[in-house]
Amino acid sequence: MLFKRHNVSKERFILFGLLVLAVMFRLVELYLAWHTGDRDGKITTPFFSFGMILLYVVLAIIGMIVILKMLSIPIKYVIFALFPAMALLFCTELALRMIFYQQQSKYTFALSEMKDNIQHLFFEQRVKQAVAGTEDVPQEIRSKLFEALYKEEGHAVLTKFQKEYEQQFAALVQEANAIRTKLLVLYIPSSPNVHDPAMAICRKFYQELAIRYQVDYLDLTEDWYDYPIEWSTLLPENSHLSRFGNRRIVEKLSAYLDQYSAYRSPIKFDQRPSVLGDLNPNMNAIYTVKPEMVYRVISNKQGFRMEHDLTFPKEQQRILVLGDSFTFGPYLPNWHCYPNLLDKQYADKEVINAGIAGYTITDEASLFMGRAKYVEPDITILQVLDNDLLGLFYFMRNQFDRKQPGTFHPSQEESDLIAALRQ
Repeated sequence: MLFKRHNVSKERFILFGLLVLAVMFRLVELYLAWHTGDRDGKITTPFFSFGMILLYVVLAIIGMIVILKMLSIPIKYVIFALFPAMALLFCTELALRMIFYQQQSKYTFALSEMKDNIQHLFFEQRVKQAVAGTEDVPQEIRSKLFEALYKEEGHAVLTKFQKEYEQQFAALVQEANAIRTKLLVLYIPSSPNVHDPAMAICRKFYQELAIRYQVDYLDLTEDWYDYPIEWSTLLPENSHLSRFGNRRIVEKLSAYLDQYSAYRSPIKFDQRPSVLGDLNPNMNAIYTVKPEMVYRVISNKQGFRMEHDLTFPKEQQRILVLGDSFTFGPYLPNWHCYPNLLDKQYADKEVINAGIAGYTITDEASLFMGRAKYVEPDITILQVLDNDLLGLFYFMRNQFDRKQPGTFHPSQEESDLIAALRQ
């Protein structure tokens, strides 16, 4: 009826609809080029893109008015041509977004990613509350505390921390022995000064602890300083490991692991948690803790920083690496961290990166006993640093503790040391 009433042929009506659709597709193309930074279409700046979009809008409106006048079609009938075009455009856009999402994301459904994003927001809020709970210790006092811990005035606190560390370490050793995994303590130097007295105290403590509990101990200090510290770390921007530093760890660890290539733990678990690490499962996220040092973190479905999922029963020797940020590998992609480099190096071994930034022995022991032991590791590496003892300060645990952040209070020894440093 519409075509007969206004003496418009179907061909002209279809032509008009195609013209409108073509214009709208070009608008979408410009819009996507603007937001994706596509340079092939000469879209160089947002201002230029916006001007082009505005120009096409004006041309489209003029063209439609001219065509409508030529065809003597009232404006109100334009909707009959626009509605199917808009519906088709919307469906096309939705389909393209779904295809793009599936190519870029490890999540099967967008709702799963939304759920994890919401959980991450709650986690960030919990961390902020935990940090707010430590505002009674200003940064300058914290720096003094870290220095005083290894001096005479911090002896009482250091002794307390060493006892607490040993208790947690003993629990970890007992659980490791129970599942017949071979345990190695890996010490990585973290001070830029080889003669740092704090480093000497920590090295001696970890070594004596390993001897006392009959655990293998690997100290990387001997030739660590043969190269400039700026090569092994990200200094001057950051003191964490560089890819070169991670490669040096792999070199030393390989020599140790080659001795035990045939070792297998006989312990198997019939049941295990679905999540075995402390990262959100199936992550593919950009971390912007330092905006100038952005990096991507990918986790598997078990919550470890690695690309592939673990399968059971295991088919290779399985090596679990527990540790803090030096194992987790901040400011680097997954494949530059030493556990992941080890995993790529060995075709007959599976190396699991269970490191989490900020963790100390309390977190590492509870992670192992509650979750990580269920990966059925043949070898378990506990990476330690000088700052593991610093991590036992109550304000550090309020910020990083994996179970109860924000719930710790200073011990009497800590309160006395803080009071002395405030004077």
